Formats: sequence, structure tokens, C-alpha cells
Amino acid sequence: MDPNPLNWSALPFITLYLAIAGGILGVLIPRRAAIGPREDRDPGGSLGLLDLAVLAIGLPHACDTILLGLLRNGSAKISDTLIMFRNGAWMPPEVGSFAVKGGITLTRPDFQATMRPHLTPIESRLRQRGLLTAAADAEPFNLKVMLAFLVPVGLAIAKIDAELDRPVQAAILAALVAATIGAGIVLIASRPRLSVAGHAALEEAFQHFSRPVLAPVGDEIMLAFVLAGPVVLAGTEFETLYRMLVTPAAGTGGPASAGDPVRDGTGTAAAGGTDEDTGGGGPNDGGHTGSDRARTV
Repeated sequence: MDPNPLNWSALPFITLYLAIAGGILGVLIPRRAAIGPREDRDPGGSLGLLDLAVLAIGLPHACDTILLGLLRNGSAKISDTLIMFRNGAWMPPEVGSFAVKGGITLTRPDFQATMRPHLTPIESRLRQRGLLTAAADAEPFNLKVMLAFLVPVGLAIAKIDAELDRPVQAAILAALVAATIGAGIVLIASRPRLSVAGHAALEEAFQHFSRPVLAPVGDEIMLAFVLAGPVVLAGTEFETLYRMLVTPAAGTGGPASAGDPVRDGTGTAAAGGTDEDTGGGGPNDGGHTGSDRARTV
């Protein structure tokens, strides 16, 4: 056989092309999972409930964790797809001294949009610790992707130029080149959310809190929800929240109050009024077993 692949017929050349491109993907995909720091930049730092929620799924899950806390302390209740808040509904201390204006009704998407600005500092802090990947972490990998795919793409373009008098073969090769470039774009664009250190921290939390996750007792329901998701709420007093989270269309309709219902507070008492107004304090009240243990991860 001619050692120059540009002189090969279409089938052997396409076989070679697919072998090269497939080999490159086989090497790059595992390396994509290793983007980001391998160790926590703050190994002595603790992880609270909302930190774990952001690590496990992201900011929407942290918003749902806050909602569960508000339901637990009686500061909110759910009716169908709407969330109704009592006066001075407390937020978890990880968020800060914020209270929800009383007597408002929001859908779940509205509540998440309201809470997101107050939760982004948590995401930023986790990224600074190296638990979440940053754009800069992916730059070396992205360069490797572009350089690696230059070989098969360049070879195919040269073959297309040689096959211009055979439009069918040229069209097939052009389609393969487009697919290869598309695969490269996907690899570059779909940066993993968690770094190696983030995966390790989350796995450590799962192992450390395996018993509360499998069989939560009392306020451990918060920790179980953070790590295991809505399934732990099924059959509990929070069945309405479970149905809202697992039903695709739930929480998407209904009226929303104008303005940002979350307001700053100057302190815990000033932020939400009296304990009588707020249902007795924050969402972790009634014992701090779940949240305190989470901070020791």
C-alpha cells in the first residue's frame, strides 16, 4: 500500500481518519475530568450546608435548600406551584442577615431568581478554594484539544482538496471534518463544574454522612436533602416540596410580587423581627445536628 494516505481510496482513508480522531477523543475525555486543582486551597476550611448544595448540584439546589429551611421553621408554606412567605422569613446564616417581606407569594423560579444574587458569593468562594473550576483552569486543556485535532482535520482537508473531482467522497470527508470540529467545540465549551478537589470534597461528605443521608432523623433532613436530593422528602411532612421539585411544570406559573422581596438586615433580630414573627429563628433551629456536622467536613 502507498505510504501516503492522501493517495488512498476513500474507505481506507476514512478508516484511518476515524481511528486517529477516536484515539484523540479517548485520550482527551479522561483528561477533561481532571481539569482544575487537585487539592483544596483551604484544606482547613469547613463546608456548610449551602456550600455542599452548590457543590452537589449548583445554585438552584442551594435555593431549594433555603426553601426547605423556611418550610421547616414555619416561615413559608407551599400551595400547588406557589410559595407563600410569612413576615420576616429567616434565611440560613450562611447567606447573611436577610429577611423576606411578609405576605408575599412567589413561584419557585421567582424565588430562585431573587436568591441567586445572595448566593453567588458562595460559588465564588468555592471557586477560590479550587473546588469549582474556573475558565483559566481549562485553558491548558483547550489548547491541547485544538492542537490535537489539527492533525486529523488538516489531513482530511488535504484529502478533500485531492478529491474535488469526486464530490461524494469530498462531501463525506467534509462531514467528518465538521463532526470532528463540533466534538472539539463541545470538549472546550463543556468545562466540568467540579474540579478534582471538588469531587474529592463531595465524595468525602457522602462517605462521612452516609447514615444521615440514608436514614435522616430530625433536622438531618436538611443534610440528607443537600446530598441526596428531593427523594429524601418523599413521604415526609415536606411532601409538597417534593412534588414541586420532581414535577417538571411545578413552580412555573402564578403571580409574582413586584420588587426584590429580600431585604438586608442589620442583625438577626432587626432583620426578621421577633422570634414569634419568624417562627422561632433560622432554618437550622430546633437542634443544629445536620448543619454543624456538615461544617466539619
